[in-house]
Amino acid sequence: MTRCLTYAEAPEIDTSQAIRDNELTLIGRVTNLREQSIRDLIPFLIQRWNLRGTATGSELGRHCFQFRFELKEDMDRVLAKRPYHYARWMLILQRWEPIISPDFPVEIPFWVRLRGLPLHYWDPEMFERIGREFGRYDSFELTPTSARILVTINGIQPLIMETIVEFSTGEDTLVTLEYEKLANHCDHCKRLTHTSTECSHRNQSSEEQSIAPQRHRPVEPSTFRRNYEEDRQRETSNNWIATRRDTGYHRDERARNHQRAYDQRLDRYGRPFGVRPSSKQTTDYYTEEEPYKPPTTRPRATTLPPVTPQNKTKTRQSKGVGQRLRIFKIRSNLFLKNTELELLWVWESHNSSAVEGYQEGA
Repeated sequence: MTRCLTYAEAPEIDTSQAIRDNELTLIGRVTNLREQSIRDLIPFLIQRWNLRGTATGSELGRHCFQFRFELKEDMDRVLAKRPYHYARWMLILQRWEPIISPDFPVEIPFWVRLRGLPLHYWDPEMFERIGREFGRYDSFELTPTSARILVTINGIQPLIMETIVEFSTGEDTLVTLEYEKLANHCDHCKRLTHTSTECSHRNQSSEEQSIAPQRHRPVEPSTFRRNYEEDRQRETSNNWIATRRDTGYHRDERARNHQRAYDQRLDRYGRPFGVRPSSKQTTDYYTEEEPYKPPTTRPRATTLPPVTPQNKTKTRQSKGVGQRLRIFKIRSNLFLKNTELELLWVWESHNSSAVEGYQEGA
C-alpha cells in the first residue's frame, strides 16, 4: 500500500495566546480502539465526573481525544481520580502540554502495592528507590499491614510486574508489583493494548519453540517404540494388556473376539463378558399359542316370559320407564343409528323388567 504524502513548513508564529487558551484542556488516548468507541466514551466520562461547570469533548484522531473544562477545580478533581478505564480497557488521560510528539499522551498514574519486601525495609527512602526503577515516583502510603506507592508509568510500554531489590549484605529479594485498578492487558508481554490471545510476541515465541527442537536438539530414540518392543517380548498373564499398543494385534484380536461365543468374549481389560443380559430371564410368556376366543356376549332373548301375577306389579311399575326409553330411542335415531341397540343392551343387562315393559308398550 503506497502512501501519498506532502510536506508543509510551519511559519514562525506567536503561540502564547493559544497556550493560555488550552490551559484547562486534558488530552486522552484509548488503549484498544477496536473495543473502545471514542464517540460513546466522551458523553460517558462527562456524566460520570459530575462536574460543577461545563466540559466539552471532541475526537482528535490517532486514538486521541480532548476535554476542555470551564473550571480548574473540575480538571484537578478529574486528574486526582485517575486511572480510568472504559469497556474494561485502560484510558490514558493527561494534562495538555505544548509539545509535539506522536506518543503524547502516555502517562498513567497507578497505586502499586509492594509484595515481598521485608518489613524492616518499609521505609520512604526504600519506596522511592523502587518507584524510580519503573516510573516517576510521586508519593507513598504506609499502613501496619500494607505498603503502596504512587507511580506514573508509560502506558504504551510493557508493565513492570517484578523488581529485584539488592541489599548491602549481598542478599537480594524479589518484590512483586501489584497494580490497583488495572483493567484488561496481555499476560504475556504485559501491554495494555491487547490480550494474550492476540499477542504477536507470544505467537512468535511459540513458533520458535516448536522449531528449536528440530534444529538444535538431537533426535532421541522413541520411548513408545522401546516400550512396544519390551511388551512384545515380555510374557505376562494378560496378553491383551501386554500387546494393546500393537494396532494390528488390537484389530485382529477384536475380530477374533467377535467370532467367539458371547460368554467367552473379553473386554479391553481382559475380563469375560459373562452371561448375555438379554438371556438372564428366559421366561417367555408367548411360547404356546392359544386359540382365538371371541369375547363372550349375552345373546338377546327372542321371547319374553309371560306376565304372571308375581311380576305384573313390576311390569306396571316399569311402563313409564319403557315410554321414556322409547322416546329417547326415537330422538337418538336422528343422529346415531346404533343407539337403539346400545340402549337395549345396557338396559337389558341391568333391568330386565324395564325391557319387558318397553316391548309390551310397543
